[in-house]
Amino acid sequence: GIEIMGLGIESFNDAVLAGIGKQASAEENRHALDVALRHGIRPSVNIILFTPFDTVLGLKTTLDTAISYALQGAYINLVPLLYAGYGRPITQQPDILEWERLDFPGMNGPLDYPQNARIRDPELDDLRRRTFEIKSKMSGFDFASVHQSVPIDSLYWIKAFYLALAKKYPAMNVSHEIERVDEALLLYILIQQKSIETGGFVRHDFVYRNILPATLPHHEKVQRVSARLLE
Repeated sequence: GIEIMGLGIESFNDAVLAGIGKQASAEENRHALDVALRHGIRPSVNIILFTPFDTVLGLKTTLDTAISYALQGAYINLVPLLYAGYGRPITQQPDILEWERLDFPGMNGPLDYPQNARIRDPELDDLRRRTFEIKSKMSGFDFASVHQSVPIDSLYWIKAFYLALAKKYPAMNVSHEIERVDEALLLYILIQQKSIETGGFVRHDFVYRNILPATLPHHEKVQRVSARLLE
């Protein structure tokens, strides 16, 4: 009776998975998603966008793979950075973290509180900055709040990454990848609309029979939207 299942995939890059202490490989992540989809379960794919352990091409591979599952009906739940938080295992690697010193009246002494993990690859860090800038200019509102959908907002983060990639590396043609994100966005919005109409969760088999085919007639329209964003 399970229809949706959240999976802490985080990345499809083995170096990232090892760095953050995940005891799974990229191949095992893909296998888990394939099994879920094969048995009619819509997996929720949790992804960390920028980490200290990734590279530009490694992150692109992760997002390419994530979108391929989104187009099969999986949800993408993305956080833009690796957030440390006090007491988490990642704090055992203090050299990769940004710290904030907290010192308030009544405390026994100052406390260094871990914040985001730093991006060690200079090329990837520049791409992170560009991605954040593009995402902030995409709209004056929070997609997650307006659509009440973290997966929709997550796809806009991925689209911002591809647009930043296109700006930084013009020779790297990512127009196909951007089109695929647009297809996934249409799919998610159609699923959300159908969920509102039916007053509940949209079954996985309904997605395959009805909603996935419905994205195709809109493909030309979303291509024009992407073209404007690339100008």
